[in-house]
Amino acid sequence: MNDSRQDRLEMYSRMLALRDFDEEDLRSVEGTSITVVGAGGLGSPILQLLTSIGFGKIRIIDYDVVELSNLQRQTIYNYDDIGIPKVDAAVANLSKQNPFVQF
Repeated sequence: MNDSRQDRLEMYSRMLALRDFDEEDLRSVEGTSITVVGAGGLGSPILQLLTSIGFGKIRIIDYDVVELSNLQRQTIYNYDDIGIPKVDAAVANLSKQNPFVQF
């Protein structure tokens, strides 16, 4: 994906359509760094939402690996991720969701 300003504006156009949310607010969100401890049952959907919103930098801390039993409720992983450290699989999958976020 092209990293142009126009692509960013299109990606976040629904947020920019909100009353009281403008490009300055978007730049603030994009300039924010967040740390999520745990990429499991709660961390997984939180990471998806933070990535969708477009927070600039997301740090993920988790020392577990993806297991088959995780797939039913940890929505950022898929079958091919089994045996891979959760952080690595999360970064790979979330980067595809939003290439503008740095992990």
